[in-house]
Parts: sequence; structure tokens; C-alpha cells
Amino acid sequence: MPRRGDRPTADEDDDNVHYVDDDQFHDEPLHNNYENPLPEEQPRRQFKYSTANMREDSKMKKWCCIFMTFVLMLGFMIALSMLMQHYFFSETSDNAPAAPVIDENATFNEEKATINAACARGTYNEDDGQRCQQYCLPQFFECCDPFGEYDAMKNITRNITENADNGGWGANRTMDLTNCSLDKELRGCVSYSRCQAVGEYELHQKSENGNERTVSIEPAPATLSVLCSFENLDKDPVSCESLCEDVACCYSKGPDNCMAESFDICLDYAPCQNLRPERPNILETAPDDLDVQCLWQQPSCTQACRKAECCGNPSSTCLQLDFISCLTYAACTNVTTTSIQLAPQYNQLPKVTEEVVSACGEHKALSELYSKEQMQQHASFKSCTDLCEPAKCCWVNGDANCFFEDPLGCLAWEQECQTLFSEGRRGL
Repeated sequence: MPRRGDRPTADEDDDNVHYVDDDQFHDEPLHNNYENPLPEEQPRRQFKYSTANMREDSKMKKWCCIFMTFVLMLGFMIALSMLMQHYFFSETSDNAPAAPVIDENATFNEEKATINAACARGTYNEDDGQRCQQYCLPQFFECCDPFGEYDAMKNITRNITENADNGGWGANRTMDLTNCSLDKELRGCVSYSRCQAVGEYELHQKSENGNERTVSIEPAPATLSVLCSFENLDKDPVSCESLCEDVACCYSKGPDNCMAESFDICLDYAPCQNLRPERPNILETAPDDLDVQCLWQQPSCTQACRKAECCGNPSSTCLQLDFISCLTYAACTNVTTTSIQLAPQYNQLPKVTEEVVSACGEHKALSELYSKEQMQQHASFKSCTDLCEPAKCCWVNGDANCFFEDPLGCLAWEQECQTLFSEGRRGL
């Protein structure tokens, strides 16, 4: 292969090719098409705050400065927060919002959570019930059992034990319970419903073989409202059913219903009402902390209370169909548009008499032995039917129904007359 600068051979001679000797080549700087050559690249300017050439001890100083700046900013924010707390939110500040509290002189001046903690199953016996008694006595049994007089006629007694030194009310406090009643203290009675633990209640029930048995009722556990909520019943109904088994008479619709005889127990075990077979077409009982939600007027209170608006409607059957469930929303009254109120007992109906208790008690006992046709020929049937006539308005449909005007009176009469009207009974 010829090298550059060699003369071509004869065979390689070409008139169209011109060869130049090596000495004709000179190294000359290349130029672009511009008139002046490119300027030399200037050295880069170092950043003013560059750490490239910083010594190790200088880097430590830098991080110390950053840390100190952070600490100073944090301290400033804390000081500013404390200053705002003092001037705008402290108890001595005129600008501080007043925390809602229950009147300390009220007959029932504790939150439901406080009563539950002292009286619930598992905590009541920790101090032999003393804390529970201090909260509950004497106002709970004086105010919250509208069927005390009726129970006395049926020889139903409460074994109220009192271990508290001050009888349940502070030494420096007094209260007048002369006119205290469930209809006047509904919110407080619902919040204090677990106080029934002090009464050491017993229920008379029928065993599977038909014999009567006595069951001691413990206070409801603190988790009952959660276990018996609609949400949990869809997942685990057994937990709720096992806790409510002994108080099934509180939500049954047959002649074994014990609403009036065991009202305090039924109110304590209110979440068991969610087990009724009509679910979900019934009113779910209120959450346990509804009283606090409504005391603080939280949006959750308004949302929950909307479910129970029908309970305050005289034209609705809601109060009768969901009586105990409606009562659990008592905290909504005067806070939301939902109003849960009860008319005074025997506002429309006469009082239940001993004659009614005797005649209908005999009829109920015989109805367990004879058929319905045989019972209609028995003297006790006519006697009980005639005596229950004044309370018939509690069971009729339409505008003639008087349950809303006298719900507590109707419950007392129903306890005796339910054998007659159980087929037409609209429920609780």
C-alpha cells in the first residue's frame, strides 16, 4: 500500500490526481468561519457558599449552626403556642371558650361513661360496689323506676345494698327528690341505667322443661353497646346473644315480656333490643357516648339523633315499637331537633289496681294449662278482659291509640293485659 508522499507508479498514474509532497504540509491552526478564533475557556467561578474546600471542623460548625437554628425556631413556636394558650384558651382568659359541663347540683351530674366504669360487670365488685353506690344512691331508685308502686303490688322487691359511708350523696350536698320522676329526669336516668347493679335484681324465668327458675342478673358489661350494634351483629351475633340471653324477656313480644316488672334491667341492657327479629327495620340503640357528644354539641350528635326523630312524632308508632331504643336518645333533647320526652305516668289511664293484678295473674296462669277456646269460657277471662278495658287504647291502631300520651301507664297495664292483647300488640 503506497504511503502518503510516494510517487505513484505508472499503473497508478492518473492525470486527474495531484499529489503533494510531505514537506508541503504545515501544521496550521484550524479556524472556524468566524473572523476571530474561539476565546479560551475561563476558569469556573466558585460558589460563594460552597463547601467543596471547607475543612472538616468548618463542616461541623455548619451543622451545629443548622441545629441551633432549628432549636431556636422550635423554642419560638413553643413560646408562641404557650402565649396563645394563656391569652385565648386558659381558664382565666376572657377569650377562652367555656367547656360544657353538667350542672354539679343536678340530680344526675355524672356522664354515662363514669357510671359505666363504676357499675359495669367486672368493675362493680372491685370495691364491693361502693363507688357505684356513691354515684347511684338514692336518686336512681327514687327517680328512675316508674313502676315501683306496681312492683310492690306484685311483691317484687329490690335487695338494695348500701356500703357507701355517705349513702351515695356527698356530705355537703342535699337534694330534693319529692317530685323526681323518670319523665322529668329522662336524660339522667338513661345515663345512670347501669345503677341497677345496686339492686341485685332477679328475674323469674321458665326453663326449657317449663319450670320456673330464678336468675340473678349482673350489670351489663361495658362492651354491650359495641357487641350488640348492627355492624357487629352482622359479623358476630353470638357474642351479643349470649350476653342478652337472660334478659330476653325485655325484648320479647309474647306474654312473657317483662318490661314493667324489670324496667331497670331492660334499660341497662338496652342494646339487646337490637336483637329483635325485625332488624334492620327497627331503631338501633344510641351509642354509649351520645351524652358527651351532645353535651359538646358535636356534629356526630346531630347525625346520630336524626335516626330517632320519629320517636318524638305523636303521629308515628315509633315510640311504641322502639320504646327502649327511643329512650337511649334522650341526650338529643334541647340540643338537636330530635326531642325524646315522656308524658307523666297515668296521664291518660287510671292506675293499675290490685284487682287487675289478681284477676289477670290468675288468667295468665290458667292460660298456660288450657287452650284459648277453653280460657274464653273461664270466669277469669271475662274478669281480666273487663278490667283491662280502660287500657285498650294502648293496643288499637290509628288515631285512637293512646300510647304516646301515656307510654309508662300503657306499659304497666300491658304487663297484666298482654295475655289478652298479645296478638294485636304492636311491640316495644
